[in-house]
Parts: sequence; structure tokens; C-alpha cells
Amino acid sequence: MPISWLILIILYVLFSKHEKRKKAALWLVLGLLLVLTNPWLSNKAMHAYEYPICNIDTLKEADLAVVLTGVTQRIDVGDNRVFFSKGADRVTHAVELYKRQKIKKILISGGSGSLNSSKTEKKECEQMALAMMQMGVDKTDLILEDKSRNTYENALFSKPLVDSISPNQTCVLITSAFHLPRAIKCFEKNGLKVRPLAVDFHSKDCPASLTDFVPSENALSTWGILIHEWIGRISYWLMGMN
Repeated sequence: MPISWLILIILYVLFSKHEKRKKAALWLVLGLLLVLTNPWLSNKAMHAYEYPICNIDTLKEADLAVVLTGVTQRIDVGDNRVFFSKGADRVTHAVELYKRQKIKKILISGGSGSLNSSKTEKKECEQMALAMMQMGVDKTDLILEDKSRNTYENALFSKPLVDSISPNQTCVLITSAFHLPRAIKCFEKNGLKVRPLAVDFHSKDCPASLTDFVPSENALSTWGILIHEWIGRISYWLMGMN
């Protein structure tokens, strides 16, 4: 994460006894801050990487949609509410496709990506399924895959389920626009041909304004998301998973 880089460099400045290197490190921190907090630069980088938007009206009908998890929050208040982070579009757009009869079934793929999850903790696919049922999706039209912990396992464990429901593999893949490039590669690597549907966009395509050049913590967050995806793709490629 970019903030970690900045902290490490600052720590170096505090404890280093080499004056020339300390000065160079301070200039490096300043340069990184100017770049990483610039909303215009982060938006341009994200827009170039995100999978493009498509019109749902032109999307061909499919047997099912595969929806990837990673968007719910671990808040337990003892009732049936489901709490989402920014990526709730993954759920709402899947439900829209279902209600418009663009898809017949919804496969929700994802158990828990948390390193400290407990056996009694409700899996994320279960939480998303609950939200979809509350929105009117029939329980019999939901298929849950609760073993996967990352994008590659999403594809690996979804493959047999997709094959059993749709031999012709007519399925839509729904996930965040920044996540789709990596997700598509993983699904193709596992022999699945998908129709991508990008949601949860983090960039905008509009003329720049003066506020786009005012330092922002949101820009820092955007760079963090991008770097996470780039490292993920490189790691998967090195391991032959992408």
C-alpha cells in the first residue's frame, strides 16, 4: 500500500545518519505525496485499467450470472440485515439482470478471504444470497460456492457448478470494473468463457476541473486498489494461474 511506502521512508529519514540520503528521502516523500494524492492522475490511471462499461439492454441472455464476493462488511447485530462496502453494485446489478430475465440463475462465489475468519462466521456468499432474496430473487435460483478464498479459487470452484447448470457456458461474470481484468484471466485459465459485466466503477470520464488537482486521500486509496490488482496479476502470472 502507498501509505506503507511513505511511512517506511519517513522512518528511514528519522533514523538514518546519512545526511545526503535523508535529504533525498525527504524529496522522495514529497514527490510521492504529490503524485499519489493527485485525483486527476489517480483517476486517469484507474480509468485506463478498469474494464469498460456496457449497456445491459444489449447484453445477451444467459443461463446464469457468476457474482464474485468481497463487498460485505463483517457486522453482526443479530438480525437479517446485510451491510455492504462500496461494491454493492455486484448484488444490485445481478438482481436487475434476474428481474429483467436476462439470466435464470445466480451463482455467488466466495467464502471468506479473511485470515482470521471463524468456522461459525457466516460466509460472504450466504450474506449476499440473503440480500438477493430480500430483493425478490427466488431461493431455488441461487447457487452458493463457499470454499474459495481468492479470485483464482473463485474460478476453480465455480467451473464444475457452471458446467452442471450451463453446459454451453453461457454465463455472465459480474464484479468490480477494476477487478474484472484479473477475474477474466482466471476464469479463462480454468476453461470458462464468460460475458463480463463491469460494475462498481472508481473512475469517471469527464473534463478535468480545478478540484481534480487538489490533494485528496481518495486518490491515495485509488492507487492502493490499482497496485493491489497489478501485484495480484503479476503474482498469478508468475504462478501460472493467470
